Order: sequence, then structure tokens, then C-alpha cells
Amino acid sequence: MGACHGCCNNGANGTGSLSLDTFRMEKLAEEEVIVSASTITEFAKRLWPVLSKLAEGIVVNEVIPRVNKTLPGAFNISLRSFTIGQKPPSFGQMRIIETKKVMQSRSDHSDRLRTVLPFLWDSGQEISAVVAGFHVGVANIKIKAEILADWGPIMDSYPVMAGVGITMPDPPTIDFNLTGVASIAELPPIRNAIFRAIDGAISSNFVLPNRFGLPAGRERGVKPWVVTGPPPIGLLRVKVISASNLPNEDMSGQSDPFVEVRVGYLGKTYKTKVVEDAANPVWNEETMAFPVYTLFQKVHCFITDSDFWTPNDAIGGLKDCYIYDIIQDTAAQDYHLYKKDGTRLEDSRIKLAFEWKELAPASVATMKSLKTLKADIGSFPVVLSVLIDKVIGKSNFLQAGFTVKCQIPMAGDEIKEFESSYARKEDGYTGQFIYKRVLKGLTDKKIPVAQQAEITGLSETEIANLLKGGFVTTTPEFDIGSQNHVMMTVEEMQTKKMKISVVQDGSVKDEMEVSISEFVAKESDEAPRPLMMKGGEQIFCKLTMHAVQ
Repeated sequence: MGACHGCCNNGANGTGSLSLDTFRMEKLAEEEVIVSASTITEFAKRLWPVLSKLAEGIVVNEVIPRVNKTLPGAFNISLRSFTIGQKPPSFGQMRIIETKKVMQSRSDHSDRLRTVLPFLWDSGQEISAVVAGFHVGVANIKIKAEILADWGPIMDSYPVMAGVGITMPDPPTIDFNLTGVASIAELPPIRNAIFRAIDGAISSNFVLPNRFGLPAGRERGVKPWVVTGPPPIGLLRVKVISASNLPNEDMSGQSDPFVEVRVGYLGKTYKTKVVEDAANPVWNEETMAFPVYTLFQKVHCFITDSDFWTPNDAIGGLKDCYIYDIIQDTAAQDYHLYKKDGTRLEDSRIKLAFEWKELAPASVATMKSLKTLKADIGSFPVVLSVLIDKVIGKSNFLQAGFTVKCQIPMAGDEIKEFESSYARKEDGYTGQFIYKRVLKGLTDKKIPVAQQAEITGLSETEIANLLKGGFVTTTPEFDIGSQNHVMMTVEEMQTKKMKISVVQDGSVKDEMEVSISEFVAKESDEAPRPLMMKGGEQIFCKLTMHAVQ
């Protein structure tokens, strides 16, 4: 990784007066360990026969369907042959960082170990397909990214680490070649569709806020959402002020530039107005607030020349502009511009300013004072964390494969929607086993039967039946443990309702609505509360509000 390149008032080379390595050693870590790149690459080589099959599944099940959704029906893609190949990815040096001193940011303190691993996959294979009756080849796919793994939180009891969350701080860099009739000149929609599909399939699974989590296990006292769905640590706004000395990309006259800004994978990119015929455009526009999940994320900002008759021409953008650099000095500064190939445009600059706000859990008492809360946070939104903990349902109603869907209406016709499936079912046999073990322990300690019934929730008759080798009727419990986050205005928090549905085989089996303001947790450590559905199932969930400090 490198510092936020291009800060013109920090040195002629544009890298700033404080390099990232120095900054990391002084501010980010008490100790950093470097693991050899060759060691990691050799490890991946041994695992590649298995990992390549998983990658092929992602392409077949996610990438190709995404491509087909974006193309006219006549151009839908049918695979003829496809393999990831035998060539494993290569890796750079892995840094192991203990992040206990992340500047003034209390939210990103770490009770975790963090590893940052550069990743490059250069496939020598070709995807062979048919598009509109013609042969299409997608060859030499190159994917470059950084993989971030958070090990923890670290606990003072077994299992010590709550698990590991694996993600990418930013969308990967993707490149590929087209062969056959699908050249850029002949079928330009094909390349754009394939790029969006590959980028989307990777980003929707692995780019923040999406992550792949491996919790150590709820039975060991680990809450899975701590690993798989931690909330954002702050909000960032970018003010796009102006640019200077932009190269001319038009055949006649000056470029007509506009700027696109994004952070992480949101499905949203802020786009400024187009300034016509300008080498020194002025925008003075401020983006929406972007949620930030780690200070290792980057701000992506790129200037493009808008063309009416031909595809837009890329001009230049920021390079490696990390958020931990930005929040050191948020005042307006000039940044160097770089082409997509990494070449610096020597005389071209863009002026940006940043506004950074940390997030912290807010109590329901704060919510009740709407004017006070709005005055405290200004125009910034709040973040609603929606935790679906578990489902306890009728023994004959919930079947394998059901999901819990949450829908929150937003401004206009937009609806925030996310769906969670269960990770584990505590079946009847497991319940009998647990009950018998607990009862045996209580009996050995000479605990009276009346107290055993109070402790276990069983009747004295059921206890007697179990101790004789019989069975009791147990209610199935489905462990979900997923957490998602939605940005909302204060007014939306006060007025909107969340719809929760139980979905089986694509159809809604049961649903209900809950007022967000009435159900939001009074305290951040409050336990999930049950919602009783019409059909008798109980969905244990928790709504937590996070507001800027």
C-alpha cells in the first residue's frame, strides 16, 4: 500500500511528507510483522485445486447471470467451455498489524489483529461462449486487489479469537481481452456488461460492507455478527471543488469534464454536473455521506470527459488515497491526477476537501429529542443496524431452506432490502441430548425437581419422562446471527416501518411490520427481542442506531 498520492502541498513527488510505512509504524501499529510473499503464494498453490472450483462456481452461477441481465435477450451468453485453469494467483508481502492506536478514532480501536494481503490473479485461460449465434472469447482475465482479514475480536477467554472476517476494502482492478466477434469495435456492450458482471459478482460478496465471516461459534460465546457484520465506524463526505490543467480529450474544443466519487461497494456513485468546454472546471459540489468500515478503505475519484456521440473519455483520478491519510488533514488540497494505467498527469490537479465524522451507538432517549439530535448531527444521516439473531418456530411450519427478509422503505420509491438464511438448526435430537445432560448434572448436585423445572423450562412430568429415557416435544430453533446496516435520515427513523418476512421457496409464508422508532434498542448492549409473527414463529431481532459524534 502507499500513502494518498498526489497531495501537491506536501512535496514535489506528491507522496506527502509522511510515508505510509512511517505512518503505520507510528500511528497504526504497536508491531508489524511481514510474511514472505513466496510463502503465501506457495500456500495458495497447494490449495488452488479446491479454490479454482469455488471460483468457477462463482463465474457460472453469478457472473454469467449478471451479464445476461444487462444485455438484450438476443445477446445473452451461453457457455461453451470454461475453466479457471491451473495457474494460481500470486501475492505480495502480507502485513500483520495490531491496530491499537488508530489515531483519534475510538471506533476502529482494535481488539483485533489485521492482515493486509496484496493479490494478483492473471489467468491464461479463455472463457468460450456463444453470443447471438457467434463465438465469443474472454481471455487473459487479470484481477488485482487487496485482501483484508480481521482476526478477532480478541477475548480474554476461550476461544481467544471470536473468528475471522475476510473482505476487500475496495473493488478490485479488472482487465481482460475479447476475442472473436466480440471486439470492442463490433460489440461494445459485451465488454461493458462483462466488466460490470465480474466486478459486481466479486464486490457483492467480498468488498466492504460485504465480507466472508468465519465465527468461532455461538456455543463458545461468540456472537457471529461481530465477525460477519460489524457496523461502519464513520461517515465521510467529499467536496469536489475544481480541477486545473486538464488534458484535452475532445476532437474540437476543450474537454467537458465531470467527476465520479465512490467509497467501497455501495451500488451508488456520486456524479457531479458536466462543465462544458473547460480545462479548469469548477464544481463546488459535495457528495452524500459514504459509510466507512475501516480506515484502510480508499476514496475513488475520477474525472471523465463527457461525449455525446462517442463513449466518454477517461481523463484521470486519485491514486491510493487512503482514508487514514485523509482524516489527518481534511482541509481543501490539490491532488495529482493519474491515468488508469498509473501514469501521473504532471500538470493536472483536482482540488478536494473532506468532512469526517465518527459513529457511535445512540440511545433511544436521544432519538426522542428529534430537534436535539438533528442539531447534534447536522445534515449527516444516522445508521440503523438490523440484527436478526435467531428464529424459534412451529415444528411443522419452518422447513429447511427458509430465509428471513427485511425491507425498509426509503425516500421516493427506494426500498432497502436484505435477506438472511440460518446457519444452524437445533433439532429435536440435539434438544433431547442437551436436556438430558443438564438434568443429569442438576440431579447429581441434588437440585430439587421443582428448581430443575424452573431452570430448564420443562415441566416436572417432562423431566421425569426424560430421566426414564423418554422424549419431550421441543420447538426447533434456527440460528441466523446476521447483521446489516442502512443509512437513514432522522425523519425516516421516526416515521418508517420495517417489514419482516419469512420466505420459503420464493414465497412469503408470514410477515409483519414493526415501527423502527418504537423497536430501536434503548442501550447498545441490549439483548435481541422476540417479534411474534402471525403464524406463531418468534424472530429475535435488534435495531441499533448509530449517530455521528
